[in-house]
Amino acid sequence: MELEKQYVAGLDLGLLADYTAYAVFERTREKEAKRGVQLTPVGEYKVPDKTWKYTLKRMDRWDIGTSYTDIAAWLGKAYSRSVEEGGFGGTTLAIDKT
Repeated sequence: MELEKQYVAGLDLGLLADYTAYAVFERTREKEAKRGVQLTPVGEYKVPDKTWKYTLKRMDRWDIGTSYTDIAAWLGKAYSRSVEEGGFGGTTLAIDKT
């Protein structure tokens, strides 16, 4: 079974009284067969499971009061390297704006 793999991350920027948190998840699912549908031995159709499975790969929390400039500098360094190099380049990042 061959897996499709992606990385997704979330950043929740804390205010003056909140922590800032960052999490990275690896999500995997089975790749579709070339035809997309397989026949079982009894002739029934079987559609591959396309459900993503998530695994937490990293979680960080900064001290209350850490400046957004410091967090942006950390993200810049982390996203300048690929996942294979220990960074997060190519990872989809969602940022909380509330």
